Amino acid sequence: MSRHGFAVMKSVPTTCSKTTHPLMRCARLHIQRQPLAPRINSTLQQPNFNISTQHRLASTISSQAPQSPTPSASPSTSTPQSKPTTTTQEPPLLWDGFFKLRRRRRLINTASSTVTGVSSFALGTAVLSGQNMENFGFAGVDPMFVMGFMSLGIFFGGWLVGPVLGGGIWRASVVSARRAQYTIKERDFFERIKRFRVDPTSSSVQNPVPDYYGEKIRNVAGYRSWLKDQRAFNKKRQSFV
Repeated sequence: MSRHGFAVMKSVPTTCSKTTHPLMRCARLHIQRQPLAPRINSTLQQPNFNISTQHRLASTISSQAPQSPTPSASPSTSTPQSKPTTTTQEPPLLWDGFFKLRRRRRLINTASSTVTGVSSFALGTAVLSGQNMENFGFAGVDPMFVMGFMSLGIFFGGWLVGPVLGGGIWRASVVSARRAQYTIKERDFFERIKRFRVDPTSSSVQNPVPDYYGEKIRNVAGYRSWLKDQRAFNKKRQSFV
């Protein structure tokens, strides 16, 4: 085979004489070289076929290969907004719950006032007893009475400080959301009291004002009873007029 891929055939001795016609010699050469054409074509086209096959296999492997996850799909880099959040919402405060909180607040304030009043009275009495009684004389009044009034003043001063301490204790025992609802309900409650209470100028000994500030109301039933008392007062006033 030569450098260009053509097979070199050895000369075959023939019995043809030199007088053989030239066309017959060309036909013989054509017949001998014809089988080489498919071999040449296959030799020339083989590299192209291999290249295209390699490209096809590479594309198939790349399509079947697992792709790396994107940053947005990675659970480690997911934003907090994508996660479902559960919020605990405080249930609405009803009137029964409002009156319970109001009653507990009053009990805490009363207990705190009692503690601070008694503590102040005891501390003030201990301090005054160590002083000279002659120094407490005032306008000819006996020093014992002066010391007694001073002790009572100290007691009432401590009693007035009690609601401040009690209010702090009550606020610490109630959650902030419930306190906000309580404030709204309390404002609404006082608006109702102000709207439906009677005119105190028309009161008398036979027809006194029934709970002007609504301090005796402890529940919803007590509020309804308070409304009945206000209507009864108005009817009695009109009958006297």
